[in-house]
Amino acid sequence: MRRAWFAMAILMGAVGAWAQEDAFQGLPSMAQERARIDTLRRQQTAEFNAQERACQDRFAVVRCTNDVNARRRAMQSELKRQEASLHDAERRQRGAEQLKRTEEKAVENAQRLSGMEPSGGSMTEEDRRKAQEDKVRQHAKPPATAASATPVEKSGGLEAGTAAANRADYVRKQEAALQRKKDREKRLQEKGASTAPLPAAP
Repeated sequence: MRRAWFAMAILMGAVGAWAQEDAFQGLPSMAQERARIDTLRRQQTAEFNAQERACQDRFAVVRCTNDVNARRRAMQSELKRQEASLHDAERRQRGAEQLKRTEEKAVENAQRLSGMEPSGGSMTEEDRRKAQEDKVRQHAKPPATAASATPVEKSGGLEAGTAAANRADYVRKQEAALQRKKDREKRLQEKGASTAPLPAAP
């Protein structure tokens, strides 16, 4: 009887070590491990129930039953430890996946805020601002063609005064957008400087 208990303890320890090594192989293997633990629990419970029934035929019924119950508790404790290890591995894996998704979103947001510039781009923030201002100035210049001297412009049939007002309105809107962008970048820089970075993942 003690040899069987010793063999079962060795088997459970080996299985527990295997479960910890295999914990990061992915969710399908974790599901298989959980099924294996459930199967082992059912088998061992059936064995202990049979041993407990066999104790009723012995002279020292209480002592035999106590021994069976002690082995049952040890088995349940070991299986609970294995399940806890499995749950911890699953939690760590889900946490790592969530952290990876969060980092990818942060990179996407940073690229979107910087004008969709790839992270390896050579333009600085000052260069982008100057390029935007140059675009605004280019649109503000009236076209130097012979058609611009006529009272009605050829493109769209607008009068010169209306076209000039539209151009001035466009330039004003571009400058306002540029100012909003500068303000937003300034707020982001101030906010970034005031907040401490997140701790590194374990």
